[in-house]
Amino acid sequence: MSAETKLGTITVSEMLARGVDAVDATCRYCGHAWSAPIGFLPERTTLEKIGQLLACRTCSRGDIDVEPEWPDPGRVH
Repeated sequence: MSAETKLGTITVSEMLARGVDAVDATCRYCGHAWSAPIGFLPERTTLEKIGQLLACRTCSRGDIDVEPEWPDPGRVH
């Protein structure tokens, strides 16, 4: 299993536990990028599913890449 496949199966619950409260979303069609909060989603929602649920506000397409917004390792909580 590739690292990308494993990352796609990470859940909202797991991301929140690691300090991630949003994902970086980028439209594969027009390149529009934004931060999408995840705290309101069901805990078992996977990163892959989050990408499937999003649509670009600029071009309305649903072909979205998502990656967790990992916390800055130097930031103190």
